[in-house]
Amino acid sequence: DLEQGKVRWDVMTPPEWMPHSLKAVEEFESTGRVKPYEKEFVRKDGSRWWALFAATRIATDEGVEFIIDISESKLAEEKLRESEERFRTMADSSPMMIWVTDAAGRIEFVNRSYLEFFGISRERAAQLDWSEIVHSDDREYLEAFNAALRDRQPLHARGRVKRHDGEWRWIASRGNPRLGPSGEVTGYVGSSADITELIKSQEAMREADRRKDEFLATLAHELRNPLAPIRNSLQILRLTGD
Repeated sequence: DLEQGKVRWDVMTPPEWMPHSLKAVEEFESTGRVKPYEKEFVRKDGSRWWALFAATRIATDEGVEFIIDISESKLAEEKLRESEERFRTMADSSPMMIWVTDAAGRIEFVNRSYLEFFGISRERAAQLDWSEIVHSDDREYLEAFNAALRDRQPLHARGRVKRHDGEWRWIASRGNPRLGPSGEVTGYVGSSADITELIKSQEAMREADRRKDEFLATLAHELRNPLAPIRNSLQILRLTGD
């Protein structure tokens, strides 16, 4: 095939990759070398594969180029992108706030519910200062998060935070460490839910229970002394002589 002139880079290069190859040829002619770059190549049977290319001039009329098959790594990258895209789609479909951090606690990803709750963009999410939006009476929320990061432990915390409209809302957050290939913690993935209405409902139930207990206590007292009001009235009549 080589002798018959079939092994040609311009034949083996797919049309959409020709601009990259022509740029590499121009770079080689002007500088005598080509910085490593990636593109697809076409096999004899028409199938495609990924390669890493680089070249350098070794004589006036001679050069050498290396071509490394990187198809497996490209396939792994594609699978990773697909996995990340599925995760983003699922996360954005969730009514709960979902977040992902790095090992230092810096935000790497938040879903649509998170952005809508705080009324911010994805770019602003990484810069959000939680010390400014957590209620001053609920600083233990931040302390719990910092402790989880420090001790590499699961996170369970709740507290009041300021929503985009300025209203204080109760949220409950849960998170777990993300582990790397060697078991090291690379960050956290977690979720936060607005539990304000649940808190209000629980408070209303507690208040209802308190009122019920007061009523039952009063009723029990009255049932224990059903004739007390009559006795008191008779006592008054005796004293007045009527």
